[in-house]
Amino acid sequence: MLRRLIHAAGVVAAEAYQASDEQAGALVERAGQLMFEVGQRATQQGDDLSISAVMTAYMAKLEELSAHRGTIVGVPSGFTDLDRLTGGFRKSDVIVLAARPL
Repeated sequence: MLRRLIHAAGVVAAEAYQASDEQAGALVERAGQLMFEVGQRATQQGDDLSISAVMTAYMAKLEELSAHRGTIVGVPSGFTDLDRLTGGFRKSDVIVLAARPL
């Protein structure tokens, strides 16, 4: 929820830097709307998950991935060895590819 709040505040700040004095009222309205959406989303999702519930869901996901070991469960990278190691790219992944310069 804090990340969403920081993102919404960043959006408002960026728009404020580019807005004119005549647009200030509309920007205040937009800021209120974004903050309301952050609050609504937090209420809908519920932040009171126990560590037990989180770990149970995570273990189920690990078991599912283990059952598909050796197959690509995500988007293939085009590099066979990398795909075999990672199982492909998934939407929750942060992927950094790096190499030494020649």
